[in-house]
Amino acid sequence: NYEKTEYVEEAIHRLVEINYMIGLENEAKKYAALLGYNYQSSEWYKESYRVFNKDLIARSDLQISKNFNLSLILGANLNDRKYLSLGGNIRDFILPIDPYDFSNAQPENINVEDYDRHMRTAATYFSSNFGLYDMVFVNANVRAESSSTIGPLADKVFIYPSIDLAWQFSKLNIFLGSPVLTFGKLRLAYGEVGVEPPPFNTQSIYVSPNYSDSFGGSLSTDLFGAGSFTPSQDLGDPNLSPEIKKEYEVGTDLRFFDNKIKLGYSYYYNKTEDVFFNLSLANSSGYDEIFTNAGEIENKGMELDLSYDIIKNDDFSINFSLNWSYYRNKVLDLKGVESIRLGGLSAVSG
Repeated sequence: NYEKTEYVEEAIHRLVEINYMIGLENEAKKYAALLGYNYQSSEWYKESYRVFNKDLIARSDLQISKNFNLSLILGANLNDRKYLSLGGNIRDFILPIDPYDFSNAQPENINVEDYDRHMRTAATYFSSNFGLYDMVFVNANVRAESSSTIGPLADKVFIYPSIDLAWQFSKLNIFLGSPVLTFGKLRLAYGEVGVEPPPFNTQSIYVSPNYSDSFGGSLSTDLFGAGSFTPSQDLGDPNLSPEIKKEYEVGTDLRFFDNKIKLGYSYYYNKTEDVFFNLSLANSSGYDEIFTNAGEIENKGMELDLSYDIIKNDDFSINFSLNWSYYRNKVLDLKGVESIRLGGLSAVSG
């Protein structure tokens, strides 16, 4: 019985390979500087960033027959990210010493800031790859993921499937040894990916306000120990969910005359749903805007590549290449509104 059990365990070990990986990245930095005329102000910040990642992966490679092979992967992932920033700035020092001591200024000349961001995702995934007659190749994947930044009223788990198919038809008997067609492949792919929402947008929160006017004056409600909180101008969205992109692509790769001429063509179409936007709200609601899933964007295009080896040998080569592409982008929906505010040119980035 002992020998039989040992044989079974060895067979399972050959059949399935299991890997468990843990990664930790921790980064911390400080920043301090004297500012202003005659250095009568200073700022000081301390930042820390931590990423903790765990993966459990089971893999199996099977040679079913001479003309059929199969590879299976089953895995789970946990990713935890935390960012913390503490600091602030002071001006008009009481004494010309200890410029980074926050007690070296009057309360109205002290501004303290802190920011804490904590995000976590958990996912399971499955991947299968198989090849048939060394000619047809299929790769299918599915990923189920949950994120801590998803709204409490939204679905807790989101499924992202993908599949791609490749057929190297030049290995058919009719093309073997052809002096014209050296290589030929057809490609077809479909996939879905998601982008988790940024944190702190699912609930309406209270903030410590700082009132100011156009003449440069300001008033902080935490002066002289009399602090206060008011509702934030941003309305939380409990239904906030990931931004999802669905895309398919078809194409072909061809080579002629012993790889002297190469031709490639691809057409793609994708639609991004539930795009994140800040939507303006009526002032009568008591809020200024809401960060929500408000957009739908369509992208489509095609690309053509052509190359020709005029001269090619071990010492010298001349090659001609041509590339042509077509691309169109269209906003399909903005949740019923005709326009949105992007924040001006200073807030728009690539």
